Amino acid sequence: MKNLKLLTILLASIISIGSCSKEDVLTQNYNVKLEEAFDLKINEEATVPERSLSVKVTDVLEDSRCPEFGMCVWEGQVRLEVEISDNLVISTEEIIYRAGKDLPLELGNYIFSLRQVTPDNQIDEVIELNDYTFTFFIERK
Repeated sequence: MKNLKLLTILLASIISIGSCSKEDVLTQNYNVKLEEAFDLKINEEATVPERSLSVKVTDVLEDSRCPEFGMCVWEGQVRLEVEISDNLVISTEEIIYRAGKDLPLELGNYIFSLRQVTPDNQIDEVIELNDYTFTFFIERK
């Protein structure tokens, strides 16, 4: 009987660990302040604790930036899918980065800006999602 209880507990533990999604396991959360730039990688989340506000990068939808040393008609852009939580109201939004142009996302009482995306595109190289770093800036309207 004791072995049966132990086996049941062991199986329940394995099932609960296996039910965790990959995203849940990989998400890191950082506390940040308004009006201070901060960096995030894919699936990382930044929280402004005193405002119950957070932003998380969930996907790179487009990276059409002109490769370094490339000849391009336009500079291209990076489009990100972000998950924003404002007072526990979660929305999925797109934010765009273009070098030299400020294209902020206004949502609620806040303005979200994507200030920089690294690394730069290179000719004949693909950037893996985990290699991107995104520099954000959040301010009040």
